[in-house]
Amino acid sequence: LLKDRIESLSPKKPLTVAPETPVGEVLKKMATNSIGCVMIVEGNDLLGIFSERDALMKLNIDAASMADRPISTVITPEPVTLEARDKIAFALHKMNVGGYRHVPITSGGQLTGVISIRDILGYLTQRIDAPVKSA
Repeated sequence: LLKDRIESLSPKKPLTVAPETPVGEVLKKMATNSIGCVMIVEGNDLLGIFSERDALMKLNIDAASMADRPISTVITPEPVTLEARDKIAFALHKMNVGGYRHVPITSGGQLTGVISIRDILGYLTQRIDAPVKSA
């Protein structure tokens, strides 16, 4: 973890939507694609992230009545991002301190991927299960 970089996790391509996309449409896309978050972008700019937690905390039982509202009204704006070359240990620390389950990944300032805590746990499991090299 101290040496390996986020790029080793093979960050997934993020699902992106425009800020004016209706909440209901975003929820449907998340369910259809079985994903826990979407990135809200305008042009090349990352405006925010909308996650399962946002759905629970900001929409909750009002989701149906808010289905036609723009997603920009319920996003987490200006999310913390990490660079693909950052170390996994740094990502884990940021996620723990911030309480994030998903983090957008950038390369040269451009959104290129997203990682989740599940990606890190899967990577750790592979590393633990890998045969130990003899000296």
